[in-house]
Amino acid sequence: MAIKPPLVIAVALIAVGGAGWLAFHAASAPKTAPVLAQEATKAVPTAVASTAPASSAPSTPPSVRPDINANVASVAEATRTGKFPERLSPLMAPKPFNAAAFAANPQAYLDIIEPGRVFQSAAPGLDVPVLQSKATASFEIPVGGSCTLAVITAPKSPVTFTALDLGTFPNSLTSITVQANDQGEASTVYSASGGVIADAQVLAGSPGASGQVKFHVFVTNPPIAAVAK
Repeated sequence: MAIKPPLVIAVALIAVGGAGWLAFHAASAPKTAPVLAQEATKAVPTAVASTAPASSAPSTPPSVRPDINANVASVAEATRTGKFPERLSPLMAPKPFNAAAFAANPQAYLDIIEPGRVFQSAAPGLDVPVLQSKATASFEIPVGGSCTLAVITAPKSPVTFTALDLGTFPNSLTSITVQANDQGEASTVYSASGGVIADAQVLAGSPGASGQVKFHVFVTNPPIAAVAK
């Protein structure tokens, strides 16, 4: 079922406003939720990369069905019903993390998008691991390109990745939550879609470890010859 235009406009305004808020507050933000999705057109945005020249204005991603996956459906539900603001607004804190509920049904937690989970880190302690990147935290990719972001947390813990400067993850949104494996490794793929250019930052956080990891992705202009084709 297609989302009505007024709801779409609401999602777009939240996305654009949230991006500015994050840029200003990222360094010292309280435990609140970053921006969720990129600009929407008729439904919820996709992860299709922009093919426009770097000098043009950021492109608007094509729309997708609101039921394309569970994450997008959770955003569509929040937009349609006016409930669950933690799925949409950077000013609303996510729901408290329930370790027992997650252990009993991890998928139910992973299916819901709450970008502010990136700030739900564990309190530092002797037995608490510190979240760290696996290999590098800096990447250089072309416009429309992608890279794999990986961190190490407590085994089987959830990890949320949130793009602070647009771009998308495999769920077609700017935030995704994945589960670490038995070794505590968790990863996702970031794509420089939707007109992302130059510096792009992605924040990762996990309730199984203290602190956050900030990934720096530098998105380069496509070669002039490639643009001309």
